[in-house]
Amino acid sequence: MQLKPDPLGSGRNAPIPIAYTIDDENGLVLSVGRGVVTTRELFDYLAAQVRDPAVPLPLRDLHDLSRVERFEAGGEDFRQIVAGLERDPQRIQDARLAIIAPRDYVYGMYRMFELLSAHAPSVEKLRAEGRAPHVRVFRQHDEARDWLLSDEGKHSPQAQNS
Repeated sequence: MQLKPDPLGSGRNAPIPIAYTIDDENGLVLSVGRGVVTTRELFDYLAAQVRDPAVPLPLRDLHDLSRVERFEAGGEDFRQIVAGLERDPQRIQDARLAIIAPRDYVYGMYRMFELLSAHAPSVEKLRAEGRAPHVRVFRQHDEARDWLLSDEGKHSPQAQNS
């Protein structure tokens, strides 16, 4: 497993709000959010992942937000993220993102992201080609990991709820 102790290059000694490791054996990105996550930190994390050549494609990300105490990103931030995906649809083709969000606000925000991304024009085009990304939001870690490692998500509608 390749460790990315500070993928954001922040130089801080404090824990990074969102960091990731790469599970080479399973071809997964294991992302973990902690403490307070701001919009800037969310965007920095996403940019770091895009720049990292070690991140496997198609992306399969187990995104664990169970340790997030406060989440300061909102709906407009997720619209910007989806707009960014529109600029690079090849990067998201066949991607699978399992988000673990036990807290209601974080769960709700990522459900909105799940729905926004499902209806983005580039995703609609990839769906027509059979290469659409799949995003699901879960409350429990085991359920999210099982889905991510299964074949179910490749052929199911993106906007499903657990």
